[in-house]
Amino acid sequence: MDEVRLAINSRRLFIMAIAPEFVITWAMRQIFGAYAAANDFNYESGVQCAQTHIDDRVISGNSFQARARAFPDLQIVTTMTHGFFTRMGGFTLHITDKPQATLTPDEHL
Repeated sequence: MDEVRLAINSRRLFIMAIAPEFVITWAMRQIFGAYAAANDFNYESGVQCAQTHIDDRVISGNSFQARARAFPDLQIVTTMTHGFFTRMGGFTLHITDKPQATLTPDEHL
């Protein structure tokens, strides 16, 4: 009976003390990876991290292409959100309007 109680207590100790550190480590790897992906993309595209402030009403009503035509000097900065999206496999390569492959962070550059 004592062996069963020891096994239960050791399992509880593992879950309470050690398992949260694994989750925190995994989350930190995700954050650092997203940060690195965003910075690498900004470096390769030559974009500086200072963003131009423009009227929010124009942004909310128009598409990306319309904004690019309206503000040709606007530099699009890749943020941490884009980095997370890239690491999760959110960007795909489309050829003739059909998805062909999921882009990894290295392929996204």
